[in-house]
Amino acid sequence: MDGGHPPPPLPYSCFWEPPAPAAEHPELQAIATSSVSVAEDLRRALLRTSLELESTRLAAREEFRRLESHALHLTHLLRLATRERDEARLHANSLLLLLSHRRQLPNPLAVDDITNNSLNPPPPVSSSSDEEESNRISQAAPAEAELEEAAMKRGLPEKGKLLEAVMGAGPLLQTLMLAGPLPEWRHPPPAIHSFDIPPVEISGADTRTRIAGSPSPERKVPF
Repeated sequence: MDGGHPPPPLPYSCFWEPPAPAAEHPELQAIATSSVSVAEDLRRALLRTSLELESTRLAAREEFRRLESHALHLTHLLRLATRERDEARLHANSLLLLLSHRRQLPNPLAVDDITNNSLNPPPPVSSSSDEEESNRISQAAPAEAELEEAAMKRGLPEKGKLLEAVMGAGPLLQTLMLAGPLPEWRHPPPAIHSFDIPPVEISGADTRTRIAGSPSPERKVPF
């Protein structure tokens, strides 16, 4: 404009041209479409994986509950089996003790005779059978001495072993039973009742003591 002259024209490289639309570039359009499809596939895969994880978690919980119930059932069966084993063991021990006791007995018939004799004792011996009674006492004396000697050797049973001590003393008990009944009175003393005992008065300072035996305080029987 200096002196009315127009400015000189700019070079061609100084002008900016906007990019062409995507329709004019098919490569960019293909890349954009593929990116959208990949993102959609990833979203679907993530959703499918989440559903599988949840279903696996539910199945694991159900399996854990089933295993826990099965373990409780097995524990109950184990307790029942243990109790039956203990009962069978006690029954077997009792049978073994009974069998060993029966083996120690000489003869069932002799045991029955001994039981009958103990339940039905013989009548009292009269004065005419003193000689027979003395013979029976002399026969029972060695058995009693043997029992006393064995008792001194054995001593008291240990704590918790009373049954074993009784079972071990079986032959001694049988010897005592086979020795016969205990000796009886040759001339038994007469029975004395409380009213037959006369009262005895003891003089004191201010009181009188009466020995028990009189039926009443008013009754006084002189010697």
